[in-house]
Parts: sequence; C-alpha cells; structure tokens
Amino acid sequence: MDSSQQIAQTAAKLYPAAALYLGSTEQARAAVIEAAAAAERKSPEPSETDILAQLLRICQSRVPERAAETDFPDGSPLLPLLKLPASGRCDLALHLSALPDETAAEVRQLTQAEFAHKTEKALRQLTFLQNGETPDEAALRAALLEIVWTDADTDALQAGLKAAHALDAPPEPEDAAAIRDISHKRTAAQSGKKTVTVPLWTVIAGGLCIAVLCIGAAVTAILRNRPPEVPSLPAEHAEPADDLSGQFEQMQSSFLSIADAQEKAAGSAGLTAGEAVFLSTKLKPSAEPPYYEIDLLDDAGQEYVLRIHAASGAVLDSQQFAADHKLDTADWLPADTLRTRALDFAGLKNALFLKEKCVNEDTLSLCKYELTDARGRIYSVQLEAKTGALVKYSVEEPQSLSAEEAIPLEEAKKKALSRVGDYEPDDVIFTKTKFQGSVYLIAFTLDDGTQYSIELSAADGKTNTVDVHPAPADTSQAIGLLRARGIVLEKAGLSADESVRFTKAKIDRNNGAYVYEMEFETAGYEYEVSLKIDTGEMIKYRAWSLV
Repeated sequence: MDSSQQIAQTAAKLYPAAALYLGSTEQARAAVIEAAAAAERKSPEPSETDILAQLLRICQSRVPERAAETDFPDGSPLLPLLKLPASGRCDLALHLSALPDETAAEVRQLTQAEFAHKTEKALRQLTFLQNGETPDEAALRAALLEIVWTDADTDALQAGLKAAHALDAPPEPEDAAAIRDISHKRTAAQSGKKTVTVPLWTVIAGGLCIAVLCIGAAVTAILRNRPPEVPSLPAEHAEPADDLSGQFEQMQSSFLSIADAQEKAAGSAGLTAGEAVFLSTKLKPSAEPPYYEIDLLDDAGQEYVLRIHAASGAVLDSQQFAADHKLDTADWLPADTLRTRALDFAGLKNALFLKEKCVNEDTLSLCKYELTDARGRIYSVQLEAKTGALVKYSVEEPQSLSAEEAIPLEEAKKKALSRVGDYEPDDVIFTKTKFQGSVYLIAFTLDDGTQYSIELSAADGKTNTVDVHPAPADTSQAIGLLRARGIVLEKAGLSADESVRFTKAKIDRNNGAYVYEMEFETAGYEYEVSLKIDTGEMIKYRAWSLV
C-alpha cells in the first residue's frame, strides 16, 4: 500500500471524530485534508498519530465552545453531544471513533487512566444534558460511524495534497516576476499593520502555525472557492431591538469607541494607530472620570500605558518604559474585522467593548474580548486572530435579581437533581447551596463519589452551566458516601436532622489509599474527617470551635 492510500485510509478513520468535535461534516472534511497535508510536510509517510496530532491542533483553533449550528441530520443521536463543551466533545469523539483509546490518550498527551476519566466525565455531562437519561454508547458509536468518508472526499484529499506540494515547489523562472509582484502587493496591502519582533521560541512555533494555516487557506480556496462563514448563535442570544436602558444609550453616545480611544493613545505616544501594537484596552465606565486604560508597543521596543478620558480623549496619565515582551500581529485579521466577528458571535448589534486583549498562547494567536449589552450581560469572546475562528464563548447574566424574586432554594436543588437522574435531596450530599446575584450555585456529591457543580438561573431554575467530576477510583467495593456520612456524624455526636452543613464530600488519595474526605460545620464547630472507602475505618478526625 503506497503512502497516498495509507493517508486516505487514515483520513476516513479520523473524519467522523473531527465532524463530531467541530459539529460540522463540511468543516471536518477541510480540517482532515489540511491535517494530512501538514503531516505530510513533516514526514513523507506520516503515521496515523502524526495526522491525528495535526488534526486536533487545527480543530482546536476552530471549534466553537458549543456547536450552535450543524449539518448533522435531524433526529441524529449525536445532536445532544453538540451541546457539550468543546473539550468533552473532543474526548467523546475520540472514544466513540474507530481509534483505540490508547492512541487517543497518546496524542492527547494523557495516560489511559486520565483519558478514561475525561471520557467518563463527558458521559456524565451528557447524562445531565439529557435530563438524567444514560447515553447509549453503542448507539452513539453506530451513529458516528455513519458519517462516512466518500470517494469524492478522497479525490478532494488528493487535490489538497497536490496543492500543498505545489506550495513547496520552487517557482518556474517565467513565474518569478509575477510572484515578486504579488509579494510586493501583499506587503503594501499589509502596511497598515505593524510587526514587532517576537522571542525565538515564538518565531519557531509561529512559523509552523503560519505554514499550516497557509496550506489550509490554499486547500480551502481550491476545494471550496468561497470564504468561511461565521456561525451564528441561537435566536435567544439575539439582542432585543427595543430594550436599551438609558445608561447604556448614554455611554454609547458619550464614550469614544475603542478604535477612537486607541487612536488617541497612539497619537499621544507619537504613533499612528497602524504603527502601534495594542496589547490590551480596558474601559472603566464606573470610574470618576470614566477612562480607557491602553497598553501598547512601538517597533523600537518601548511600551506605553496610558489612561484616556473615555468621553473627551484627553490623556489622564501616561507611562513609558522598555518592553519585556513583544507581539507579532503582521498576519492577523484587521482589528475592526475581529471586533465585528466578536459582535456577531455574541449576537449583538449594539455593545460596549469593556476589554480587548491580544496574546500568544502556545501556537495560537488570540484576541480576547469582553462586551456588555443594554441588559447588563457580560459576553466573553475569544477569537483566533489569524482566522477569526471562535475559540471560547461565555455569557454572564446581570446580577440584579432580588431574593424575593428568586425561586426557593429547595426548588432549585430539586431542579438540579432532576437533571442528573432520579434523585431526592436525601440521596446526595450538598456541599454548596448559594444564591449569588441572579443565579444559584449548587454543588453536591452522589453516593458513588461523583461530584456536580451546577449554576442555575434563580429566576426559573434553568441550567446555565454544569461541571462533572467522576470518582477517581473504582468504587465497586466502597461502602458508599451516604453510609460514610452517617459514620462521621455518629463519631461527632451529631444526628442527620441536626443543622449540619457539609462543605466537602469527595473521594481522594491519601498515602496510596483512597479515602472519603469530608468537611462540615455546625453553629459552633468545624469538622474534618477522613475514612477508608472500603471499610469505613477512620484515619483522620479534627474538630475545632468557631467561637
């Protein structure tokens, strides 16, 4: 079997996992082709793990935190998985694919036990999303394997590999002048952006990343001949047209835009906005007076930190010093394009940019934004700066709900439990029940040691976020956390109906053995107790007075 056939077989095997991870068969096809081309550039006969490593890196830069839109068929058993966070989707995609778990663990740089733990966590999260219904792994695996790599996909793969080879080939003599002309035009077109030299390790990592992105752009252009579409969020995230508060309108009309504030800051440093590299820009609307704090670099290695009056643009304070860090933005998308994409991903037309921060993290160049809308919601959006791909997204509701407007705590606890399975409050140990602003923060541990942390809307009990931590040990021989709770309360001379509040209930490792660790308190004392999970033998007990 020649190398091209081997690559095609590997592509067919990896394609379903990429589709589930990205939530799109079309995007997965492009990512697999780009990964194969990148791996072949590094080795003439890339292995399955070589291509998988490239594929995960490419997908990481493009994956939405949760897939809002998909080209999966209606009724597919895979649709609930798209609501999982990106990391959980990745773990389950690899676990359900035709790849052995040990291969997935190796490429993810995890032990097999760590990978199994992450997979179990993702399955627990899926159970929660399905209102306590345990997922059928066999049905999910069968549905995933129905996403088939076709002969047409193989043809596209071969075309993509040829395109990548063409990029590596030296130009023919008659084409040299045209290539130089294109290069000069590109340099002129990019003159509005500024390059500041980066440390050596960043140059090496960035060079590899840019090479792969160039291949991807060429392959995508050849195969698709159209620009990538920006995914949109569900309708419930769209901003209402007639719900602008007076304060929001006032700030919108009286404050400088983030671009205007940056231009003022650059001018104060003797630069144009195109000559400066802006590391961070933060709006402080509640300060007196309100101001922008702007951190920027010039190409001489000088860093400037300025405070600009948010309304007038006057310089309130300025500092200049030698920069100890640098940033290359030459091949980033224009700043206004990235801001527009941030607004699009948040589903907003009118918003205030509270923060813009540009960083290099590992091999990714990121622009991180915080925006607020008329209702006071805070949107956090992270974009890959070279492609505009969404890396991370979250929204925080305004904390304006009174305790009287909130649903009762007991109702919130029952709503949280109902999403996990058929549990009553007495079937678990609650370790946090807190009303905070407009949400309830509820954490509890099941009898088998699985821990859940859930954020619920205090207005209606709908789930905002959930985090699951499966037990880190085999609990088949354990006495159970509920029985352990009875033992520790008896040792403390307390009864279950007394006012006891647990703050910790988990399985942990102590001197090579797994133990139940519990912390709880009464009106006058705090307790810290550890028991062996298989016998209930007490190995630590502490109590101290709070008064």
